[in-house]
Amino acid sequence: MEKGKEKLTELALVQKAEAKLIPILGSDRHHVEVRVEKGVVVLKGVVTSDMLKEECERVVEALEGVEHVENQLAVAQYPAYGYNI
Repeated sequence: MEKGKEKLTELALVQKAEAKLIPILGSDRHHVEVRVEKGVVVLKGVVTSDMLKEECERVVEALEGVEHVENQLAVAQYPAYGYNI
C-alpha cells in the first residue's frame, strides 16, 4: 500500500512541476520531460538557452516535496524536431 501512495505522490509532483514549466517554456514545453523518484526530480530534454535551463531548475526546486533536481537539460538554439527524450 505504501508503494502505491509513493507513486501517487510522485505523479502529483510531476504534474506540479509541469504546470510550473508551462509559463516558462510555452510551446517548447513538449521538448522537456519531467520524472520523479523519491523526491528527486529529473529534467530531461532540450531548451533554447542557459537562462531557461536555470529557470526550469529554480522553479521546480522550489516546489514542496522536491528533495533535489537533476537537471539534464541540454541547450540548443533550435530543439530538434522529434528529439527523443
